[in-house]
Amino acid sequence: MGNYSLLASPYVLGNLDIDLILGMNWLAMNKTSIDCEAKEVKLTLPSEDVIIFATRDDTICLFSLNEKGEISPISQVPVVCEYEDVFPEELPRMPPH
Repeated sequence: MGNYSLLASPYVLGNLDIDLILGMNWLAMNKTSIDCEAKEVKLTLPSEDVIIFATRDDTICLFSLNEKGEISPISQVPVVCEYEDVFPEELPRMPPH
């Protein structure tokens, strides 16, 4: 995800309408906070960088908060910039399971 690597052992549940299940230990290890009303998930990495996943009008947004507290859209992450033709400006929906 961007310049970040997160190790996880997600559970596969077949064709259910669930995107991903992560255990409480994993969520706690990554200092995860979930804001259901805002539809945001925030991870604080060991480097103290913060990654924010958010949904807005059926669009998934990914932001990275650097050590200076500045939020930058995922499009400004170097790996994404190198492959702009692969990453659309907006995602129309969740990818198929």
